[in-house]
Amino acid sequence: MHSLHWTSRMISRALRSSFSTLLESATGAAASKGGEGALKSASPRPHFVSVVCGFAKDNLRHKYKPGKYGEDSWFKASTEQADVMGVADGVGGWRSYGIDPGEFSSFLMRTCERLVQCSHFNPQRPVNLLAYSYCELMEQKKPILGSSTACVLILNRETKTVHTANIGDSGFMVVRQGEVVHKSEEQQHYFNTPFQLSLPPPGPWPERAER
Repeated sequence: MHSLHWTSRMISRALRSSFSTLLESATGAAASKGGEGALKSASPRPHFVSVVCGFAKDNLRHKYKPGKYGEDSWFKASTEQADVMGVADGVGGWRSYGIDPGEFSSFLMRTCERLVQCSHFNPQRPVNLLAYSYCELMEQKKPILGSSTACVLILNRETKTVHTANIGDSGFMVVRQGEVVHKSEEQQHYFNTPFQLSLPPPGPWPERAER
């Protein structure tokens, strides 16, 4: 999945990354024609201006669904407190085991979106939002097997601050006046093996090993 300013790729397993960036609030003044007094314009309410673009590797296999591109998923939600967006990149390798890689990432993002819409989140703690969504996934009666990377960004309107949580090689960058002022770091165990949120199939306990 490719998008402006932030992309995601493959796998991850820990929940640690939070970053805050102070946004500049724009104010302006308009002068009337003929040199009359300037009129002060109100500061605009901070918000994300976003564009989503993506496509599945196999368009014939994956029919388009809102918030989903093949094995990858995304969401964007707004409340009075904050703008929130996120992306999760499902791991395609699960397909060889008969598991749809897109179900894991889709459930993760849809749950994040629902929690935001219900205002069940802290606008300063995107890592908690991701954790709550992951916990709900793990508590499903029918296991949703798979894994994905994930990236969630929250713009807190009150503090005009962006808070982020990033897992694996999903990512984001902050660009000001054409210059990259901040970029998230990839988290990898080793090459091409980034961290991931995952729910593997149940297996035999170590105690059952042949002795």
